[in-house]
Amino acid sequence: MEPDTVLVSSGDMMKINTVLRTFVAAAGLAGVLLAAPVPASVPNQFSPAGSQSESARDEVVARIRASYVDPVDEDKLTQDDLGELVRAVDPEGEYLDQDAFSELKSPRANVAGIGLEFGAHGEGLKIVAPLDDSPAARAGLKAGDLVLAIDEAPVKGLTLLGAAQRLRGEAGTPVEITILREGESRPRDVAMRREFIRQQSVRVSELEPGYFHIRISRLISDTLATLATQLKAIYANGEPKGLVLDLRDNPGGLLHCAAGIAAAFLPSDVLVASVRGRSPDNTFNIYAAPSFYVRSGPDPFKALPASVKRVPLVVLVDEVTAAGSEIVAGAFQDYKRAIVVGTRTFGRASLQTIFPLANGAALKLTTARWMTPNNRSVQNSGIVPDEVVLEAPEETTQEKPIQKSPLEHALSILKKARN
Repeated sequence: MEPDTVLVSSGDMMKINTVLRTFVAAAGLAGVLLAAPVPASVPNQFSPAGSQSESARDEVVARIRASYVDPVDEDKLTQDDLGELVRAVDPEGEYLDQDAFSELKSPRANVAGIGLEFGAHGEGLKIVAPLDDSPAARAGLKAGDLVLAIDEAPVKGLTLLGAAQRLRGEAGTPVEITILREGESRPRDVAMRREFIRQQSVRVSELEPGYFHIRISRLISDTLATLATQLKAIYANGEPKGLVLDLRDNPGGLLHCAAGIAAAFLPSDVLVASVRGRSPDNTFNIYAAPSFYVRSGPDPFKALPASVKRVPLVVLVDEVTAAGSEIVAGAFQDYKRAIVVGTRTFGRASLQTIFPLANGAALKLTTARWMTPNNRSVQNSGIVPDEVVLEAPEETTQEKPIQKSPLEHALSILKKARN
């Protein structure tokens, strides 16, 4: 059943504007909100002593009890180490010490890296995706690779921000990471040189006359403006026959970008996603309206022709497609606006909030999860494509005949729709 068309609620509009103004995006920590500190009057829950470390522990525990998205198992709140305590409750959470929090708020300028996004995996790290045309991508690193060490130093117990700091440095300097790839029994060392990463989040190519491939690799600050520019260029040459929106290897990013991409192709003001947490501040709806995706200046999609909301559309996804890019794919699928093709998506529907602490550190905690317009949860389960198409194998034999790639399959769908 298709979701009902819901008009924008002024209360939700005000709430999400407040949320999105405080959105933080940084290496290893994209997809978090910055919240006010816990009040200084939080009672000491465990220790009569008043040391700074005990106070910080009590503050962290109080915030977890008040704000974590799920009911908390009290047995998990007994660890002395704050990092272990947070990870025991929230696999996506993190205790950021003063240096890490300072780096998050004011990242160093002109620092080079290798263009790698990663997430927590047990006590280690797993690659989410290398950025397009980055040292990591050129070195052959893949989503799902386990990171065991950086410059021979094990990453076990290392925070995401701590790992990001190890990978950064001066442009041209070497860095080596040790990975373990699924299906391989021995780790491999991968050497690269750091460079300044310039992300180009939207790329467009014409597959055949009238059929265009729009690749969106990340949801970053310039994504919506670039997408609008590219769509205007497509329509300047006439009405396109069909578009392929490629969200493969897209781990998400800024929440308002997801709202904007959905709004470009969906009817105005329809529900894009609903965010649900334990507190009213973490409960709101996201709609396909400018108030939910315009951060400053005019609406980038205002000058687009109305037919962009009707053009035949196929969306490509894979196991790396996550978070904000899943919001887009889920909304298109629920409204039957596009045919979703590829493999099951990652299944990350959580929203993290960063709470500054009195000692100058901070707590990153999962405080909400979002649902699709049809009230579907994709957390851990992902989005199942309308048509499952695996990536074509790199080698073909008589036993492995040539098969269509997802992009070729998407093009064939658009052509059939024209006949």
